[in-house]
Parts: sequence; C-alpha cells; structure tokens
Amino acid sequence: GPDGRIFAARPVAEPGDTNTDYNPRGHALVMLVGNFEVQQPTPEQMAAATELVAWLAREHQVPLTHIASHGDYSAQTLCPGKNLRAWLDSGEFHRGVAARLAAR
Repeated sequence: GPDGRIFAARPVAEPGDTNTDYNPRGHALVMLVGNFEVQQPTPEQMAAATELVAWLAREHQVPLTHIASHGDYSAQTLCPGKNLRAWLDSGEFHRGVAARLAAR
C-alpha cells in the first residue's frame, strides 16, 4: 500500500493473473498500489517493495538478475508505469535488494 503495508493476495506457489500474454507460473508477483503512469511511488512503498523482494529472493534463491517487472515480460502492458520504471531502470531497486541480502 502507499503507506508501506504489505498484503498477501495469493500463496506464492499459485500463479497470479496478469491479464496479458505473459504466463507468471514460477514467478512471485509483487504489486504496488497506484497508477505509476501518473503517480510517484511513495518512499514507504519503495522501502516495502525492496524489503519484500529481498525476502522472496532469499527464501526462493532468486538471483538479482532474475528480478524484473511485468513490462519486461509482456509488451501488452505499461506496467509498472513510467514513474516506477524509472526507479527500476536506474538500478536503485536492485542495489537496495542487494544491500538487504548482503546485510543478512
């Protein structure tokens, strides 16, 4: 959520629905609430997403190079939106995940 709260929607082993041609089997889907074509993700969202993805990567032995966004798998979506995409493309997200993994 915008305040950084994390909610569980489906068990991680159950594939989510992307409403695109992308088949998410074998992927953990992490969603941030908002329209990031228009809005900026909040600092709380970015911190929570970084912590959650670091936890998922640790628990499921996912290398940093395999962490990507919906738009990396399907051209049928604008997801994650240009404002969240900028955070991913800058490398800041992966650096944050790497730092959390190294700290544990």
